[in-house]
Amino acid sequence: MSSKTDQLMQKNGAVLIVDDEPAITDVVSQMLQKLGYGTLETNTGNDAIAIYAGNNDLVDWVVLDLHLGDMDGKMVYEELKSINPAFHVLFMTGGNQDDIPGLKLKGNGGFLQKPFDLKTLISAFGEISETQR
Repeated sequence: MSSKTDQLMQKNGAVLIVDDEPAITDVVSQMLQKLGYGTLETNTGNDAIAIYAGNNDLVDWVVLDLHLGDMDGKMVYEELKSINPAFHVLFMTGGNQDDIPGLKLKGNGGFLQKPFDLKTLISAFGEISETQR
């Protein structure tokens, strides 16, 4: 098994992190690894779709920036939802939730206002998990 596959098999599952700023994907990845999650990172929407399509059975969460360089985060969300309608997403934005008019998350998503800390990230994951029970 590859080391990336080993990371994906950690007890807490795996998270795909998508942001066009590599420093943000790195920091979020480090936070999630401290919580016991395996991580996959990418800086483009197109790569996120390809990675998720090949690994959606292993990826439990997607942390997705709303404003990517190559495509809009909402478009990426719609593509990922077509692969697995029940996937969990946390949108990251420097703005606010109103940046995504008409987006219906139906209990499997939430929002993180950038910048955020580990405590805020834990809280956001917890809120979504609670709605799934």
